[in-house]
Amino acid sequence: MQLPAEDYIRKLIMLEKAVGANTKYRILDPLPFNPGDIIEIQEVAKKIAEFIGLDGLTFIVAIAKQKEKQGGHVELQAGQKEVFIEISDDTAKFPEAVLATLSHEITHKYLQINGVSVSSSPVNEYENEVLTDVTTVFLGLGKLMLNGCYVENIHQEFRADGTYNVTESLKSGYLEREQLAFVYQVVCAMRGVSSKDMLSDLSEEATAAVQACSYYREEFFNPQFSTQEYRNRLGEALEKEIQTLRRELNHVSQHLEFLKKTYVSKTEVFLEAKHKGIATILHDLKSMRQSDTYDPCLLFLNTIEIKEEIEQQITKVEREIVETVELKQRLNEFTRLDQKEKPRKLRKGSFLRKIFRRKSGH
Repeated sequence: MQLPAEDYIRKLIMLEKAVGANTKYRILDPLPFNPGDIIEIQEVAKKIAEFIGLDGLTFIVAIAKQKEKQGGHVELQAGQKEVFIEISDDTAKFPEAVLATLSHEITHKYLQINGVSVSSSPVNEYENEVLTDVTTVFLGLGKLMLNGCYVENIHQEFRADGTYNVTESLKSGYLEREQLAFVYQVVCAMRGVSSKDMLSDLSEEATAAVQACSYYREEFFNPQFSTQEYRNRLGEALEKEIQTLRRELNHVSQHLEFLKKTYVSKTEVFLEAKHKGIATILHDLKSMRQSDTYDPCLLFLNTIEIKEEIEQQITKVEREIVETVELKQRLNEFTRLDQKEKPRKLRKGSFLRKIFRRKSGH
């Protein structure tokens, strides 16, 4: 069974805001009557209407065949003092179902008079029917709904070939008994109804359904929900968690600031200096190459001079490569960008230096 608890809570909040101030904090006990006597059914409808505050209207009830799976129907004509209700002949066989159906149909009129609905759109027709069932419980008709939402009768039929047990059953309303029981428990809890009063005059099946809802007590039926102290404790618990979050965020900010000062700022200065150095070396190299000459002797002498200068620059660049690799490895401890990259082995001599040394040995 699906229990959209949050939806029921939203509907109860809407009802409390709209009509809560005019609602009795009592629950109507089941009313004894003869379902075969239409006059007694009229009297029951009158008592239900008076209980929820519709004593200025006259409810006229008739037994008539209804659509399949429809227990009853009410005419909602605005401004009329007489309200016509029809109950299906199948429903009339069960007194509990009659009470549940009358409760539902009379509540339709209550919602119309008070202008409460999910929406007038046909798309929301089912939602408005669910709202009506929830409202019956909200208005104090929960026992009538719980006892009559599902009923059955087992009787014997004597036939030519033997005696048979025949079961007749009927479902009234739109919510299942377990769903009605949940709404009933919420309403009783918020109005401080005692457990004894809540369970009195319920059928065995209805009692079991209500008691099964105790699983949700701490989440939905806690009596402390009615106290401002409990709400304050909830707020304090949230504020405490927010303080913890802020403290941890401050720690992260401190770490970030440390990284900025220790690594980011210094690394930016490091990069700027190295790139400037590269630009200077490339500029000097370009100048060296522009001093070409066709004099073999001058070329020989200039190359000796240039070779020494280039080797010095190579040594300088290699030192800076070592520094850069070391810094990258330190940063990688934080960023893990190069987890798959093996640490680069630092070379003692470059390929070019080996070439120059080999040439100079000839």
